[in-house]
Amino acid sequence: MTHLTYEQQTVASPNPLARYAHLSRFKRAKALCQKYLPAKGSLLDYGAGDGRLLALLRKAQPKAQLLGLEPYMDITDKKHIFRTADKLPPKVDVITAFEVLEHLDAHNMAGYLKLVNARLAKNGHIIISVPNMLGPSLFLKYINWRFIKRSQWIYSWGDVFKAGLLLKSPPRELKPLGDYLGHTGFDWRLLRVQMLKHYKLVEEFHSPFPALWWGFNSQWFAVFERR
Repeated sequence: MTHLTYEQQTVASPNPLARYAHLSRFKRAKALCQKYLPAKGSLLDYGAGDGRLLALLRKAQPKAQLLGLEPYMDITDKKHIFRTADKLPPKVDVITAFEVLEHLDAHNMAGYLKLVNARLAKNGHIIISVPNMLGPSLFLKYINWRFIKRSQWIYSWGDVFKAGLLLKSPPRELKPLGDYLGHTGFDWRLLRVQMLKHYKLVEEFHSPFPALWWGFNSQWFAVFERR
């Protein structure tokens, strides 16, 4: 199995469709952050990854306080991205989680919600995106992962047809880290219901083709605020 960097799997993917989807994802994520983050406000990127989004935002809003929380990936920007929450400010205006929440099991999801409730400012916003693993777009994702990324998907062809045509997800599967879930079986609609139990929906759309039915899109974006 060929090992690809995160950049090669996303914005520099050899697959033009995957590359376009990820470039669109970052563009929309950046636009949403700029829309809801005050010029001198504060933002916490939950699951900051390699810090790409924070770097993009830093150029656009240099006066904002931009921080990240990243427990898994290697951290190069240790000045702004932390392993644990103890060095974070008590309140922030925006908390983001882009392509992160699909990986959380029930225990870690509860921890995420606890963090949001504790750190989000009174009039703050939550901005999230997660992958769409249902509908016809899944066929393209499957081909990309199996034959371009050459990754070992847990999906069988039967699972792909059920999820792609019947919108029925296979069971969730854990990654080797134990409590880290893969994309297999993720259903963004269930996350939407869960978030609506706690927060008010401000806006939502699908990417990279918002005008099309969600099943033809790669990601779901949503913005929430306190009730």
